[in-house]
Amino acid sequence: MADWPVGRFPADKSKLSEPRIVGRLRFVQALVWASRSRDIYDGLEWTQTVLAAALAHLGRIDEARDALRVVTAARPGLTIGELFGRNQRPGPHDGFLVEGLVKAGILRT
Repeated sequence: MADWPVGRFPADKSKLSEPRIVGRLRFVQALVWASRSRDIYDGLEWTQTVLAAALAHLGRIDEARDALRVVTAARPGLTIGELFGRNQRPGPHDGFLVEGLVKAGILRT
């Protein structure tokens, strides 16, 4: 599937309800909102974290790694475990975030 420009949908809208399309649209939406957040204030590492995960899920690995570098510049050696805190574990709702960050290159532990 070709990459879509941010904020645009595929020409054949009849396929928008297919599960793989629905999932992709959610990553596009995450990318749009994280980009807006970054444009307002780019000092939030969580914004860059969400950008990295969304870009990775969309197959834009180089851009995902660039976003992740912003975070790891401030927190060298950051892992998934450290991101969620010493006594915390990612919850079930964090799966897409974790998998996207792993695709972007962050280590789990």
